[in-house]
Amino acid sequence: MKQIVLRLGQIDMPFYFDDNQKESVEKITKGLNEIISDQNLSLDDFRKIVNSLLSSRKKVNFFDDALLTVKGNALMEEEAYDKGNILLELALSRPTQGIYSVEIVLFLRLAQYQFIIGNEEKGTEYLIRLCEGRVSNYVEAIAAYGLLDIWNQYSKYVEGKVCESVITEAMDTKDPTECGKSIEEIKSVEDKYELLNELSLHINEICGDGEYLNYLNKWEKKFFYIDQLWERVNSDGFESYLTYDGKNFKKAKKVSEELEIVELTNLLEKVEKKFPKSKVPRSTNRIEDIIDEKELEFDEIDDEFYDGYDAIIAEALYKYFETYSEKFR
Repeated sequence: MKQIVLRLGQIDMPFYFDDNQKESVEKITKGLNEIISDQNLSLDDFRKIVNSLLSSRKKVNFFDDALLTVKGNALMEEEAYDKGNILLELALSRPTQGIYSVEIVLFLRLAQYQFIIGNEEKGTEYLIRLCEGRVSNYVEAIAAYGLLDIWNQYSKYVEGKVCESVITEAMDTKDPTECGKSIEEIKSVEDKYELLNELSLHINEICGDGEYLNYLNKWEKKFFYIDQLWERVNSDGFESYLTYDGKNFKKAKKVSEELEIVELTNLLEKVEKKFPKSKVPRSTNRIEDIIDEKELEFDEIDDEFYDGYDAIIAEALYKYFETYSEKFR
């Protein structure tokens, strides 16, 4: 038996095939990737060609449904909402009704699309289907798939329509006044690195280690994006940062430019150039695929980062906090 693993957020989904099945699965995966990468296709042609690819399969396969959801989710992360929605709708319309496509992701992303195009009624319908599905602890599941920001944005539409315990399930966040140290206590810390460490802990307490970024104001978010990159790269290198937090890469680079951290901005441009068209995808699944397919290496960039960037970033964040300390809560 051969194993193929699809990944959504922090969840790995293993599928097992014999040699003949594996060849067929690899063929449809390659075919779908080629269709997605063709930027010249109209939406109608995109749908028709994907349908044609799926109909070439001899029988309905749960893997195909999961693949459609993984790729649809990745397109939505890239803000290619129309094409992403097409793949998700196809997963839902198949004879298996998309059930193995991970219904949490399927219904949440379908709901998101409807809200984007202004169809609140249909979006709410999809959210209710998510809430009434087979997974009771689905807020935890949503977190594992990395979609809490989307859930937090739209969950208000199902308040009063589903069990209240579903909506109010405990979230790992704190009000700024409930954190281990108040912002006033942090301001009084004299050592630069100790202050930044305490501020990092404080902000992560507010936003649940980045799962609930909507709980931060715009000044706190800017600190978070640079601090998250600094901590992850220092710990495990750029490959780890991109694999787990790559959806924030573009925002981190923008903040680096705004804070005039020239050296870091230049280094992030080197990271970008590793990717096709010098663009880091927003989807961590897509980032991981490219790193594997292209066998990307970041050792030299990591070494450059380790050689002096602590002081550069610390100075920039300390100066930023000194300037806008009254905006932090």
